[in-house]
Amino acid sequence: MNSGIVFILNLLDVSGELPVQIITDHLFRKAHKNEIEEIQKVLSISQPPARHNYDVRYKSTLRSEKSTSTTSYRFEELPESQWKYWVVAFEGWNDKLHDIEKCALLLEVDLDFGFQILFEDSYQSGKLAAHTFLPIHLIEKYSTHKHSMTNTEDIPTKELKKISRFYELSCNLKPDYSYINNALENFLTIRRIPEKSELLIVGYFSIIESLITHAPRLTETLDSIGHQIRNKMILLRKKFSRTIAYETYFKDVAESKIWQKLYSYRSYLAHGNIPDFQKEFQVLVNNDSVSAFLKEIIKELLIIALDDPEFVTDLKKC
Repeated sequence: MNSGIVFILNLLDVSGELPVQIITDHLFRKAHKNEIEEIQKVLSISQPPARHNYDVRYKSTLRSEKSTSTTSYRFEELPESQWKYWVVAFEGWNDKLHDIEKCALLLEVDLDFGFQILFEDSYQSGKLAAHTFLPIHLIEKYSTHKHSMTNTEDIPTKELKKISRFYELSCNLKPDYSYINNALENFLTIRRIPEKSELLIVGYFSIIESLITHAPRLTETLDSIGHQIRNKMILLRKKFSRTIAYETYFKDVAESKIWQKLYSYRSYLAHGNIPDFQKEFQVLVNNDSVSAFLKEIIKELLIIALDDPEFVTDLKKC
């Protein structure tokens, strides 16, 4: 097995110059014709079959009859130039794909690496040697209506080029900063938890805590985990590479109040309580909003940690 591809499951509209070299012998590009045929075969035998619309455009029609309304869908075939079969093509063995996938999760559009198709010869040629299957958590995700029809995402190639920088920074971390790579690994692993699960919230907070907090000093009353997170996150937000608007996810209240409620919500779940979004957690709107917000926060924290591990390590001790 001398070469291969990993199929990107996202429905992407990519703008900019292609291909993009991620690292040596690893290119993000459009799939070739022979690769598309193999991709379609693997998608068709997924259990359950994963809906795939990489070469069609769905259009919805809303029909209203008296007090009810229904939405019907029809599709139009796309010209080949607009097909959305994207891959990371690699030469040799695939031992670097795992680390590339971790770093790709730090993009604004976190790429979903699906299955691999391996070839006997270089440059994705020769006989098909083997293929893997879709991971179960991605079958569940892409079998839903939301992800199968309407979730096309725009991404410029300048954004894809960030993967290379994140990869290099991750590989060059000194042993003293191994906790950062561990947090990055956990950020990938946690994606196996279903999107609607409340366990995601506890897991996300575990990653945040590992990056910016220390064990509370019992001699200091203002050293609790919740207090550390609330104060440090307000400071760190100023270093984010992009703006994460709190009002997009939650009710319009003070930033410190949001973090107070978020950590309280995390503790509620960890102790087996059922939160009420109509009362004490009304400001947080719902579990989906909390989950989506924390995921974006972790991306920014990991980018800061990779860029300036000494700063984050010093902050962690404070």
